[in-house]
Amino acid sequence: MKKQTLLLLGVSMMLTLTIKAQVGVNTQNPQGVLHVDGAKDNAAAGTPTAAQQLNDFTVTSNGNVGIGTTSPGTKLDVISTTGGVAIPRVTNIERDAIVTPPISTMIYNTSSNAINYNTGTPALPVWSVLQSTSLPSEVYLNDITFTTSSPLNTVYPITGLSQLANFNPAAYTVFSDRIVVNTTGMYMICSGGEQRGTYTNSPGDNYLRILFKVNDIDPTFVFTSPTSMSTGTYNVFGCTTKQLNAGDVLTLFYQSSFEGRLSKLRTFYIKKLN
Repeated sequence: MKKQTLLLLGVSMMLTLTIKAQVGVNTQNPQGVLHVDGAKDNAAAGTPTAAQQLNDFTVTSNGNVGIGTTSPGTKLDVISTTGGVAIPRVTNIERDAIVTPPISTMIYNTSSNAINYNTGTPALPVWSVLQSTSLPSEVYLNDITFTTSSPLNTVYPITGLSQLANFNPAAYTVFSDRIVVNTTGMYMICSGGEQRGTYTNSPGDNYLRILFKVNDIDPTFVFTSPTSMSTGTYNVFGCTTKQLNAGDVLTLFYQSSFEGRLSKLRTFYIKKLN
């Protein structure tokens, strides 16, 4: 009976330790469920100083992870005065081979030397380019106005591109209805547009899309406005990177749910990256 009592007491103590324990590595004063003091420089009691925390790794009870801090305020909180964070570095081919990347997946594209993130869906990823709101000098601000009374939801070509200035004739040539690539390389392509008119669907179902084709193949990439807008004016803007070869023909199209619509291609930007 005495042995059974001792056994039960031991099991009870182990369960208590399992439930309440904080694991400390190189520290007797853990600040979270798991706390690693890399330099073993924390005090035996109290909160480590900011300088002492810089070499610490901490997991809190709510699942937050801190690197360089023992009190992470987000799911991943990194503090450093001497280094940065390097995200996965992949080529354009490796990026496109990622299987069902979640929305907002971010990588550094070594083919274009740019940060890309998925603004599409896991099944149909759209790799947009992270950039500042101020675009470089190769931005065309001339408005191209086009109207149509054809059936809704049909893909229409955008013409009038010859209105746009051509800042890099060595890389590409601009015609009224197409852009012809002169030099093989990785290109960044951005475009923005505006749609005004009478919508026929419920407000939440309306949209404006700008589509691009390379060599008349089904749209290589698509920029779509938010579908939750409820006014008669929609705006869309997006960027992407694409490997293009000399002789490739880039054509632009738009598609919308508006009737009796007036549309403008407000911004178009193309730049050879390498």
